[in-house]
Amino acid sequence: MSNFIQRQIMFVGLLVTLVTACNGSAQDYRPAYPGPNLSKPVAVQTSSPTYDLQTPQSAGEIIPLKDAPQPEVGKASISGTLYSFTIFRVIPKTFFYLTKATGANNRDLPPAFIGPEQSRGDIIGTSDEKGQFFMTNIPPGNYFLVVSAPLRWSFAVVSDKDFAPLLIELSSNQKQPLGIIYVSWP
Repeated sequence: MSNFIQRQIMFVGLLVTLVTACNGSAQDYRPAYPGPNLSKPVAVQTSSPTYDLQTPQSAGEIIPLKDAPQPEVGKASISGTLYSFTIFRVIPKTFFYLTKATGANNRDLPPAFIGPEQSRGDIIGTSDEKGQFFMTNIPPGNYFLVVSAPLRWSFAVVSDKDFAPLLIELSSNQKQPLGIIYVSWP
């Protein structure tokens, strides 16, 4: 089977998993990867996901995390709060991943966001009920944060006024609190 077809199958499987998680079991959701077991039938739910979103908040109302966890020697760690500047809310219990920057200087976005692929070095995470997250023991390098939105992937941007992709530059032994991470979501 070609690599392209395998990626498409994994992408569809991930979408099915996310739709299923958003329809009532998101609090127990931990992404299973690299994808569905294709030897078993996959049940697809056709109802639209619903989100229990609180009252709109301005980014100024959110208290950002002040620290990131202590990483292992030679690794890095980050913390942050996912925030949608399009609906003015934190993004709770949402799947995201860090993907390595590309290009000659390792500062460019990957050509496509088709979901995380651990063989590329992508690192998977989930925000908590407050939209907060911690990640530790990340290999040093440049990354972009990509958030799962209904039926698409959305990358983090610099701010609600600057829509340039947020480049996360991590060095050895670095603890990097990112504060509020702005995302166009959903």
